[in-house]
Amino acid sequence: MASRRIRFKLIATFFFISLFSVSIIGILVFFADRSSLLSETEVSLQVIANTQSQDIQHFFSQLETRAIDFSSDGFIRESTKTLTQESNEKVKEELVQHLRNNKLPLDASLFVIEVFDLKGSLLATTGSYQAASFDVSKQILENLSPDTAVLSPYLTHESPRGLQKVLVALAPIVDKETNQRLGYIANHYFLDSLTDILRMKKTNPSFDQLLGWKTLESNLVSSGDVLIAVSDPEDENFLNKTTDLHVFGTVCGNTASVRQYISHNGKEATGIAHCVNAKNYLIVEVESQEIFTRLFETVRNMVAVAIVTVVLMTVLSLFPVRKIIYPLEELRGAVRYFGEGKGLRSFVYDKKDEIGELFQSFKQMTENIQMVEQRRRDFISIVSHQMRTPLTSIRLYMELLRNSLKRPKVVQKEFMDSIDISVDQMTHLISDLLNVSRIEAGKLRIHPVLVDLSEIIGQVLEEISPLAQQSRCTIHVTSKNPLASVVLDRDFFHQILRNLIVNAIKYSREDVCEVSLFVDEIKENKRSFLRIRVQDAGIGIKREDQAHIFEKFFRSETARKRNTEGTGLGLYVAKMILDQTGGFISFKSEEGIGTVFTVLIPKTGMSSQK
Repeated sequence: MASRRIRFKLIATFFFISLFSVSIIGILVFFADRSSLLSETEVSLQVIANTQSQDIQHFFSQLETRAIDFSSDGFIRESTKTLTQESNEKVKEELVQHLRNNKLPLDASLFVIEVFDLKGSLLATTGSYQAASFDVSKQILENLSPDTAVLSPYLTHESPRGLQKVLVALAPIVDKETNQRLGYIANHYFLDSLTDILRMKKTNPSFDQLLGWKTLESNLVSSGDVLIAVSDPEDENFLNKTTDLHVFGTVCGNTASVRQYISHNGKEATGIAHCVNAKNYLIVEVESQEIFTRLFETVRNMVAVAIVTVVLMTVLSLFPVRKIIYPLEELRGAVRYFGEGKGLRSFVYDKKDEIGELFQSFKQMTENIQMVEQRRRDFISIVSHQMRTPLTSIRLYMELLRNSLKRPKVVQKEFMDSIDISVDQMTHLISDLLNVSRIEAGKLRIHPVLVDLSEIIGQVLEEISPLAQQSRCTIHVTSKNPLASVVLDRDFFHQILRNLIVNAIKYSREDVCEVSLFVDEIKENKRSFLRIRVQDAGIGIKREDQAHIFEKFFRSETARKRNTEGTGLGLYVAKMILDQTGGFISFKSEEGIGTVFTVLIPKTGMSSQK
């Protein structure tokens, strides 16, 4: 009974704590989401408004530029000059044909071009009717300069599509000789391109889908609050509608921001107004209902999550005692499992309490033991393989040498060279392993002395000459200046240089083997360095392997396929030695072209680095 009462109290405690916590979190999330949603809406609408405004300005600029280009056409200018002086049907017909053949096809939305005299009388038109009068004041017409144009929207019944709102681009026609104005040319455009911009077909076909607004609309409005163009393809009655810009404050200033209002379609909207030019404004809006629908969806999802969370936590509260005993049982089983020599059994306990500390200590201990064991196995495997190969080679060539005493000395020398290569491999394998042991134990000691660089290079080249001859490889040594003496650890530098050249030979192409050794001096960060570069024209290093080149025991897939001998320790040892003596090592490689390794050693010489 007592255990049941305790269990009931624990369950009740978990239930009320869960309910209280989820309620607090839910309220905070609701207000945070509401604020975030409104902020996201404002930013999204501003981005769209800025982008579309720039596109509309560019579009208007194109129309104005085209009108100026038409007005500066020599044929149009001369024909207008003739028609203003006398009525000439032939000139008029030729002008109309010129406009139809050379100007009208330049834009699919350009449906009629008209030429007027200074009094506004029609001189020529490409249409079968006269377009409606323009909303352009006489003062603006008189102040037009030869390189300016104006745009004005107007409503016309006389278009190929019936009742339409269109744009007219008007520019003056000027006599180049007298600089007197002859008349005006007017280009009449359908709003197709402008509507495409508002529908974001040209800006970004998936802009509105990316932002997630299904009711997103963009409307272009004149300074008289008259709708010029809308993005909604179903809004066919916008021609006679107006909107109220006063709700946005100063549109062309910096005070315009998101507002809620009744849109021209009678729906409550949240939008922002953006100034396009002195006569036109852009309104980008979203139905307010969609914004709050998103918020309600969030609330609904939050309530569902809260219910599931409370139920789940209540169910979990049925096992409070088990949650304490279970990890101890797991630990006991893991100790038993590890004691039987079966390894570390996986278990998870992330709490930072006394039990958690016990788990972590045990886990750390077993991982250290396993790591030591794995290193021991890797060491034995690599050493046994790498030593067995040269020992086998030595035994084979000794047998061949024993049976070839009567053969020419050239053949015997080849066998002796092969034995020498195998002995050299064993010597350097043992040297690499000893250096790794010293590096990891922190007992690496260097003995820098003044060394003749040319002497070391000569020793290395002589040492690897059997391998170079066997691989038919040519080694070139280049130095800008005479090789000077440098303070180096002779053995370590010898080992690094030999390893780089041997690798260059091993990974050269089978058809051509050329290795180049460059020695010069450079300055980096106001420090002088001796630079040694070893370059080959070999198979290169794969991009995915380059990040692991300096890791211990790493051998690339290419190396394994080519069956090249190696432990994967040479470059690791070289980097560790240089890092601890003030030097640097790096490489550049391109698969199929070759590799160049660069070693930098301070001119002041190698020295121990803390």
